[in-house]
Amino acid sequence: MRYLVGVIVTAVSTVSAVSIAGCQQTTYPPRYPDGGGYVNPTGPSNPAPPSTVYDVVEYRVTGTPASVIVRYSNSQDGLVQVTTSLPFVISFRSNQPSVFLSLDALPVQTNFNSLYPFMAVQIFVNGNLFREASSANIGALVSVNGTWRR
Repeated sequence: MRYLVGVIVTAVSTVSAVSIAGCQQTTYPPRYPDGGGYVNPTGPSNPAPPSTVYDVVEYRVTGTPASVIVRYSNSQDGLVQVTTSLPFVISFRSNQPSVFLSLDALPVQTNFNSLYPFMAVQIFVNGNLFREASSANIGALVSVNGTWRR
C-alpha cells in the first residue's frame, strides 16, 4: 500500500510540473511588453491615420478645328499652354478644399470640310460637369473658369 501511495504522489507531482511549465505568468492590470508601467485601456492602441481624399479634375476640349491652342491652369501646374489636335483631355488629382480652375481654347487651323464648325470646353470634377462653354464661330476663343469647393 505504501508503494502504491508513493506512485500516485509521484504521478501527480509529475503532471503538476508539466502543466505549470506550459503556463505563462499573467498580471492584472496588464503591463507593457517591456515589463514597465501598466497599460491604460482608455483609448484605442493604434488609431488609424486619417485618409486623404483626392478629387479628380478633368479638362476636355472637343470640336471641329484641325488644331487649337489650349491653355489651362490650376494651383498645382500653374498656367500650361499647348498646341494640339482635338479631342484634348487631361486630368489631375487634388486634395485641396478649394481650387481655381481655368480652361480656354483658340482655333489655330480650321477644318474646312466641316459643314457646322463648333468647339466646346468643359471642366469635370469627380466625373460631374463643373463648367462648360461652346461656340459655333470659326475663330472664337472659348473660355471657362471658376473656383471649385468641396
